Formats: sequence, structure tokens, C-alpha cells
Amino acid sequence: MAKVTYQGETVDVDLGSLPLHEGIAIQRKTGFRALDLEAALRQGDFVAMAALAWLILHFRMGKDISWEDIETGKVPVDWSDFTFEEPEGDPTPAAEAAKTSS
Repeated sequence: MAKVTYQGETVDVDLGSLPLHEGIAIQRKTGFRALDLEAALRQGDFVAMAALAWLILHFRMGKDISWEDIETGKVPVDWSDFTFEEPEGDPTPAAEAAKTSS
């Protein structure tokens, strides 16, 4: 499980145990299934990164941001504004994506 901070607010994110409504929303908007999303994040896929940003901002932080807001740039989201903290020895796809996109 990663601790993710965005604009001073921190939440926990574990792609391995998403509530169904979050996973369904991401799959409907992006086509990524859970394992596909993890693999795409490791490869620095921008759609996957947008999906993770949406998961964090909309679902976990409760911000009124739609997928379309992020995808079209109506609400600009800069990946470098996210910080990811991993438990020791437990790298997650989010951390890998953060490393590859920097």
C-alpha cells in the first residue's frame, strides 16, 4: 500500500484491493483491468497515470473532478505534484510510474 500526497493531502492507495466501484469506473473509462493498470503504470503509460490520478483525486480525496476533466485538461493535473511513499521493500506500480516519468 502506498501513501500518496497531493497538495498537502495524503491518502492510502492499494491497487491490489480496490473497491469494485472504483475498479469498474477505471475499467469503463480506460479499458484497463487491475493487472493491466499495474503493468501500464510500470511502463509509464499516460492513460494509466491519469487513471491513478483520477482514483486519488476523485475517489480517495473526494474532489469534484471527472475523468473527462483530467483527460481533456479542463482540470490540469501535473504528475510531479504527486509524491508516493512505499513501505520498505514493497515497490508498487505507482512508485514505478513516478520514477519512469520523472
